[in-house]
Amino acid sequence: MYILFDGNWNEPEIQISDSASGLSKLGTLFLGISQDLTIHAEQVKSKFYPENLEAISIKLLPMESPGGKSLIKICITNNRLIFEGSKSAFNILGRSLVNFFPHDSKKGDHFHLDDVGGNSLLAPPNYSLIFACTG
Repeated sequence: MYILFDGNWNEPEIQISDSASGLSKLGTLFLGISQDLTIHAEQVKSKFYPENLEAISIKLLPMESPGGKSLIKICITNNRLIFEGSKSAFNILGRSLVNFFPHDSKKGDHFHLDDVGGNSLLAPPNYSLIFACTG
């Protein structure tokens, strides 16, 4: 898995890339999350994204976001992509990954986390977060 960052701190764009099975496994991990965890990433050169992040740190919150919405807050801290959210928010993300990346997904297949089922899953501030299949 690669976690690429465009380096723009005002309007950050991040791409998480892996094989279809890797993205589906990530989705399954989100579906079964029961504690905080960190997933380390490989480093790769990209002509579109000048920076690599070293890991995703997942922080499970004990309750929903204000207003009862299932949202995930993301930020970058110490060269890590931090995901914070409730179990129900990670379930939504997990189902989206598992459903969107079947084993026959092709290189370049992708979806934007800011549009999951017609609704935003991201809490402000909004980062542009893309999950992309490497083939």
